Amino acid sequence: MQLKQANTLLVASMVVVAVIVLAACYLIYNGISLSDDAKMERDDNYANFERTFRKADPFPNEENIKRMGENIEVMAGGYDRLLADLGEGVTLAPVATDAEFGRRREQVLSELTTAAPVGHSGTRIIPADFMFGFDSYRDGHAASLETIPRLLLQLDIINAIVREMYASDILALTSVTREVFEGDAQTTEDQEESGGRRGRRRGRSRDDESSASDGSSDPTGDLTDIDVPLNRQKFRFAFDAKEEAVVSLLNRLAAMPMYVAVTRLEFEKAGADVASAAPERGSSSPRERRSPQRSRRFGSRQESNAPAPEEAEAEAAPSGRLARLFSGRNLESPVHVQLDVEVYNIHRPVAETAATETEE
Repeated sequence: MQLKQANTLLVASMVVVAVIVLAACYLIYNGISLSDDAKMERDDNYANFERTFRKADPFPNEENIKRMGENIEVMAGGYDRLLADLGEGVTLAPVATDAEFGRRREQVLSELTTAAPVGHSGTRIIPADFMFGFDSYRDGHAASLETIPRLLLQLDIINAIVREMYASDILALTSVTREVFEGDAQTTEDQEESGGRRGRRRGRSRDDESSASDGSSDPTGDLTDIDVPLNRQKFRFAFDAKEEAVVSLLNRLAAMPMYVAVTRLEFEKAGADVASAAPERGSSSPRERRSPQRSRRFGSRQESNAPAPEEAEAEAAPSGRLARLFSGRNLESPVHVQLDVEVYNIHRPVAETAATETEE
């Protein structure tokens, strides 16, 4: 009996060992098969990689290196031309006589006055004898030869911007303020009136003075704190217009050939957009209808006819913006606008400009 049990245990052990051996053999065979498949895939990919390189070599050669160098030179040249031609080039050429600015000023101001549209009042939208920022030269002040080139540049810029304002259908142009500088007749006049440079300029606020001269530009208007020879001129325009005209003007300034940057825009409503309804004919006035006390014809009893506080507040509150727009465009009240702009141009010295023209 014991021998039979021992044989049975031996057979069971052999069966278990056989199962383990078979499982191990299967795992080894499967691993070898997967390894062979991976090796074949690797060899195929490497063969395709070699065939691709044999057809078209992607590695740099002398021809590719030379072509890349030519492309870099083309890009560098384009960058230099873009930097040189950015905006509208400014050349502050010296003038021979001081009469040149006078003639050009009279011509431009006369053309701007003639081109000014006629407003709803039947008169032009500019004041009488408007000088467009050159009031200091009205009484015969002569400009020095050193300041005339910049004055001519400011005159051309004002001429271009004012014509865009005309085209935007503004209602009235009330003032034009330009940046004054050393040697300008405006500064000379101020020094004579105030006895020194610290005197307040006539017709200009202290805010205008601080915004007009910040010490970062030279007498020609070129910025001194950057490497690019950039010229900047500052102006302020005060005018009356409706909302549509203001939006049109901003779009026109952005589309001008010269680079015009709007640095400040302030506006204030000239009046209310909502008009109170007129009383009906034959009816009593609002004051009579809302009299705090009304006496009866007979007796001394008095009764109050004043509206409730909630009703009075509701009647006094104006309509919202959407309701006002539906009331009609002609009922829109204009706005008083103050617009500060800075005009930037690449400044080219006279010698460089003459050399470029000779080469062309």
